[in-house]
Amino acid sequence: MKRSLLLVLVALVLLFGLALVGCGGDDAATTDDGATTDDAAAASFSTIKPGVLLVGSDCDYPPFIELDAAGNPQGFEYDMMQAIGKELGLTIEYLSPQNFDTLIPQIVGGGKMDVAVSSFTITPERQQEVDFSIPYFVDGVNQAITIPPGSAITSREGFEGKRVGAQSGTTGFMWAEENLPGAEIVGFTTITDAFNAMMAGKVEGCVNDLPAAEGLIAKSFTDVKVLESVPTAEEYGIVVSKDNPGLTAALNKAIQTLIDNGTMAKITADWIK
Repeated sequence: MKRSLLLVLVALVLLFGLALVGCGGDDAATTDDGATTDDAAAASFSTIKPGVLLVGSDCDYPPFIELDAAGNPQGFEYDMMQAIGKELGLTIEYLSPQNFDTLIPQIVGGGKMDVAVSSFTITPERQQEVDFSIPYFVDGVNQAITIPPGSAITSREGFEGKRVGAQSGTTGFMWAEENLPGAEIVGFTTITDAFNAMMAGKVEGCVNDLPAAEGLIAKSFTDVKVLESVPTAEEYGIVVSKDNPGLTAALNKAIQTLIDNGTMAKITADWIK
């Protein structure tokens, strides 16, 4: 066979192979080592500081996140983020505590934190502004109505004409506004501030997520009672900028790995009693 004819045949074979690749459709393609294009997307993301994932949180929502006596973060979300960091090959760095209702605006604005991890319920309203990871906590995230010791209130109807505390910007605050008609809903910077106000008689009750309410009661407010646990089936996700879809994909992959290998169950058992 003449050399020129052989070269033409080789070129045609290569072109045919490229055409087949181009006709693969929308399904994730598979590479030689078994990885998919979804894996490639998860590997292509940026962080503000190379090699570091900057995390924003209010750091006041035990048992999910709080500061220990030395001022260092600890809790379910902290341990989870350390495990995610290992999966992604990144160092996890928590910023100083932020006001909860400023976290999503800061993610949207960009430049200060890569993610916000502060027991954020995934809601359609929030998803208009930011992206969320897949849920990392789905076990019993209901709303809790709490009352101080000696309260004469026996049902949610008893709050009519009274003041109820909640953390500003939370789904607990929004739930209270919608479901406690006639009550004045007072916003606080942290849920601990709201509980302290309740104990001081400044509000007649509080509303926040049940696991956190139980955590606060077990840790610091042992005389507070849960008046009612309201099923709301909320799911927590990590908040990510819409401008960084690769990071969301990487987080999703890491969270799923932690779920599949039992790490998430262990972290849950360590912190959620």
